[in-house]
Amino acid sequence: MGVVGRRGSGGTTLTSLLQSSGMETDFIPTTPEFITKDWLVMVINQYRRLHQQSLLRSPEDIKDMACTPHPQARGILSNSYQVTVHFTCITSMGAEKLQYNFYFKMAVQEGPGRAEAVEAALLDREVETLLGLVPKLKRLVGEQEEGEQVELAVADIIYGSYSTEGDGVVVARDLLAEGYTHPTVGPGLPLPTLVAGVEALARLHATSAVLLEREGVEQVLEQLPHLDQGYYDHGVVRDRMAELLKDFCGLVRRVPGYHTQYQRMEGWRARAANIITSTRRRRAGPPLVCLTHGNPSMDNILVREKSVVLTDWKGAVLGSPMSDLAMFLLSSTDLATRTDHLYQLLDTYNFAFCRAVQRLGLEPAATWPAFSPAALRTEFDRCLFGAFLQVAAHLMEQLQALEAAFRRQPTEEAGLALRQVGRRAVELVEEACGGAWKAMPKGCVESEASITLILPPPKNSIF
Repeated sequence: MGVVGRRGSGGTTLTSLLQSSGMETDFIPTTPEFITKDWLVMVINQYRRLHQQSLLRSPEDIKDMACTPHPQARGILSNSYQVTVHFTCITSMGAEKLQYNFYFKMAVQEGPGRAEAVEAALLDREVETLLGLVPKLKRLVGEQEEGEQVELAVADIIYGSYSTEGDGVVVARDLLAEGYTHPTVGPGLPLPTLVAGVEALARLHATSAVLLEREGVEQVLEQLPHLDQGYYDHGVVRDRMAELLKDFCGLVRRVPGYHTQYQRMEGWRARAANIITSTRRRRAGPPLVCLTHGNPSMDNILVREKSVVLTDWKGAVLGSPMSDLAMFLLSSTDLATRTDHLYQLLDTYNFAFCRAVQRLGLEPAATWPAFSPAALRTEFDRCLFGAFLQVAAHLMEQLQALEAAFRRQPTEEAGLALRQVGRRAVELVEEACGGAWKAMPKGCVESEASITLILPPPKNSIF
């Protein structure tokens, strides 16, 4: 097995740690059965070393380990698990009994998702983003001289590695065990959570934009070339997108009175992948470029009070921040929420972005001279149609999962969630076909105009 990526939290190479623990340096667990005590000692010691804590002496220090499937895992492109480890460690207080709760993510080993995981290098992309770029963002935040630090909506990654054969593993703290929850899928996000998500995206975008401004986009891409390679450029990803949109068109066709909408959807379906790629493409010239998550939907966030954490980073790429924001709002709200609060949410993004940039030592208007609230709205409009097609496929995937769950256990709650997501999908089609979006591409061909965003710092937040 050729291992080409192996890092620990903070980007530290782990070859020496593996060798010191007596393990082969190319070992990657592919199923829970391969999560051995020897390997767990290495992972736990990596975490404790970084926190300057005493280390486990041997695998015998681990007294018990339990691994269960993650409750929200679908097992399509990856398998996720909750792993609880009980161990004893000698500390300054003597022998202490401790418990760690981990989240493990592994590449699928069979099924249709395996081909996509291998061809699109999904674990490779995620490991390189989380352990190649995110630590740089956190160091940048840590360099703030005074004031409240910018909070990044990314979980601490303890370990990550991947192979040339498409296998890989990511290990993080289990945030579900720390009080985080997944939002309820059906009705869309409540407004307070929506605002928290918008602000979390703004802080992430702002921090990465500052990093790219200081280090240079091309220099960062030399180290992390995957951030310039679109997730939707892979043939197997396009094929899955095409299948989901075909099923989505079938859904629209069954809605009474939606024959015209169905015909328009059919016309858009063939061009969907190109339009999405064009929306997210890093463009030439002087536009604001930042790290974008790629798929910031309800499925990929965890919430605890006003704190939001983004998960599943396989689609990360350098691009327009508004491609993320459009995806987030279209996938996570109903039509009434978008109608009533859209421009307030854009203003909230504006404020959170500018405040984060200022805390990191730059002035938005001076750093990006053409950046304005009007340009932000124009760019958001430009990204809407590509985001709509991406969300249509995403909602179809949600509907299929909810329908399967309802068939297994036809409860009233499962039926309600299925109806709510179906209603949001139909509303979104009506919105797209109604001509309300200002930047609807002529002939459904995405404009190649370059984006330049400018956000001067406002005086007061909307919320």
